[in-house]
Amino acid sequence: MRLKRLAIAIIVTGAPVISTPIWAQQPTGTSEIKTVDSGDIKYKPLPFAPGAETAYLASDGKAPENYTIRVRLRTDAKIPPHTHPDARMITVLSGDLFIGAGAKFDPDNATAIRTGGFFVMPAGLVHWSWAKSGEVVYQETGTGPTATTMVK
Repeated sequence: MRLKRLAIAIIVTGAPVISTPIWAQQPTGTSEIKTVDSGDIKYKPLPFAPGAETAYLASDGKAPENYTIRVRLRTDAKIPPHTHPDARMITVLSGDLFIGAGAKFDPDNATAIRTGGFFVMPAGLVHWSWAKSGEVVYQETGTGPTATTMVK
């Protein structure tokens, strides 16, 4: 089927169609597999969210490339309302992450994302998160450059 579409594109446009596979989006000049052992992950505190720590696993979010962050929230830690310029794909690795949208933290309108759950946080959406019932670890992937803008 893929070959058929390529042939049609060449016939219709007179030029070949070139697509870049996702796996080719690694940083320029990288030709080896990068691994991070769980014991080597170095978390840093989030200054605006007591009890929250993050560690970049791939890239640092500053370059125009994919990055991955691991986030650890201690019991009852809250990440206050904020936004990001890029969409984030998030998988909860352990615990129950409670999330919500809006400029105010509102525990009555939180949605629980259980261990193994996945969600996409759209770019620009004001959101917050909370480790209501115990420690939570989750992983975010996005495309840089990125930032976190707090909402007052």
